[in-house]
Amino acid sequence: MTQLKNNLYSYYFLTKWVTLQTHTRLKIWGLHTKFLKVIIIRGIGYRAFFIKSSINIDSSQLNAKLNLQHNNNIKNLYYSNLLEYPYSKYLIIRAGHTKDFYQGISYQISIKTLKKDRKLVIYSSNLSLLNYIAAIIRKYRKPNTYTGRGIRFKQTYLLRKAGKKDKQKGKAF
Repeated sequence: MTQLKNNLYSYYFLTKWVTLQTHTRLKIWGLHTKFLKVIIIRGIGYRAFFIKSSINIDSSQLNAKLNLQHNNNIKNLYYSNLLEYPYSKYLIIRAGHTKDFYQGISYQISIKTLKKDRKLVIYSSNLSLLNYIAAIIRKYRKPNTYTGRGIRFKQTYLLRKAGKKDKQKGKAF
């Protein structure tokens, strides 16, 4: 029984060590190269916009402004604006919903929009953060299997299904 217990403990610590080793290797590799993800937005009226705001908030300036203002309503309004827009970079996606999708982007990530706002190039030195942001963007509108509309990664292949009319005509994708 103790032999089995020792084997389980060694397997557990070995897997933890391999994970730590991989994360460390990716961090070091990210210092001299940038990781890259290309996202394609397909659909009529689907667009993406990248906005950089020029508002830089310093905590000392914020406290000085708040101490000068004695009215609590003004303080609450100022704080609510800071809480509403905490990032300096935003990605706005219009993809067929009634509301646009706003995603705050960390300072570690850079984004470029290409080809009439239909292609996003996201790059960063932090691979885990890059994959997290890319997954959030893709989750907003996954590709439709019948029409192909939606947000997908460039490297993925979308297997499209034949619809009712296509089956009657004998078409296959």
